[in-house]
Amino acid sequence: MALSASEKERVIDWIRSHCAQLRCGCDAMGWNLEPELAFSLMADSQSGRINYLSGYPLVVLTCDNCGRTLFFNAIKLGVWHP
Repeated sequence: MALSASEKERVIDWIRSHCAQLRCGCDAMGWNLEPELAFSLMADSQSGRINYLSGYPLVVLTCDNCGRTLFFNAIKLGVWHP
């Protein structure tokens, strides 16, 4: 799912207010907000099988320098409403 312009703005505002000095392991501080959400898959704790009907929507940031990827819960950031 692509983020709208207002959702992108909401994410950027949230990151700035909660992670203002977000530094990558490579020591860079430049991040790209990817245009679409990612979704995690959940595994059943008993069988270990992947449950394709369960997961979390994730906002994706990638480091400008090394490509490290960070995921933030899209529900917590207010851009996905279950």
